[in-house]
Amino acid sequence: MSCLRLLLLGLPLLLTACSPPQIRPPAPPPALLALEKEKQHGLALELWQQRRARLNRLALPLTRAALPFCDEDRIKPQLGISFANQHSFEGPLRDAALRRWQLGEALQVLQVTPQSPAAEAGVRPGDTLVSVNGTPLAVGEQAAAEALEQFSALATDQPAKLTLSRDRHALTLAIQPQAHCDYPLVLLADDEVNAFADHRRVLVTRGMLRFATSDQELSLVLAHELAHNLLGHVPSTVQNALVGGMLDLLAIGYGIPSPGTFAVGGYRRYSQAFETEADHLGLYLMARAGLSLQGAAGFWRRMASDQPAYIEETGGSHPSHAQRFLHLESTLEEIRDKQARGEPLTPSLDLLPTLRE
Repeated sequence: MSCLRLLLLGLPLLLTACSPPQIRPPAPPPALLALEKEKQHGLALELWQQRRARLNRLALPLTRAALPFCDEDRIKPQLGISFANQHSFEGPLRDAALRRWQLGEALQVLQVTPQSPAAEAGVRPGDTLVSVNGTPLAVGEQAAAEALEQFSALATDQPAKLTLSRDRHALTLAIQPQAHCDYPLVLLADDEVNAFADHRRVLVTRGMLRFATSDQELSLVLAHELAHNLLGHVPSTVQNALVGGMLDLLAIGYGIPSPGTFAVGGYRRYSQAFETEADHLGLYLMARAGLSLQGAAGFWRRMASDQPAYIEETGGSHPSHAQRFLHLESTLEEIRDKQARGEPLTPSLDLLPTLRE
């Protein structure tokens, strides 16, 4: 008798031998279950909205403060609005979004970032986007992407005319776009306490938003990742890994086994130094944005209490939590000294491009 047949014969016996639960509540009525699912999806959508609003609010002053260090092709106009239509959502939150905002083919304003050009011009959540400078804004599946392109082409030295539909009435507002360093924020549905940059965006997990309870802590995280992009650390790391990979191929060509050893070494060659640079520039971005730095280095003491294994030397791509705290304290003292002397808040980094101010 085959093993598979024995298994199939023994399966019913195994199932009958399992201990059943002692309490079996009645199954909820399907209609009531559907109603509860709908309510929970609505609450999940609300929390997503709150987290997105927090990220946008904190990023606004940082991306403006980053302008002197930003590549020219990254400097773009900013309005400070989030918008969507019925094609903008996927998955379980789509139905909740359609119910809450009554989304259709046209783009609707979902959020207006405080102190942004849109907020100052009087744009409100719920407004429907109609046209900009007389050019109709797209509708349909590609509307959001096309609108982003239209807004990115606006001039920052003159106001734009944004036509909206509010309560079924047309309304045209003069809105003055402001330049910022455009590295979009992405909120990841991941519970790991993490944030990272990919040279195009800044990505933050919901786990990090839970951990960084104060706005100062989250600003520190965002400024650090923004600094990675400004300093070009991602392409530099890739280049270092490629150089190491060439040595791996050379070693293999001479009959020496090298399973990526040099590539990993190249990847890690300056990784800790890059992290220290990003910490340094990140604090300067916060200072230039006018954000409070009082006690900012304490974030790494909180990280150490949550991740005690990284208090000692990590041996990996990041400095230890103890090193990061002390480096930040040193940078904070440097910034305070410059502020006391009335000196420009210019980071002490030779790798930064020439300031544009």
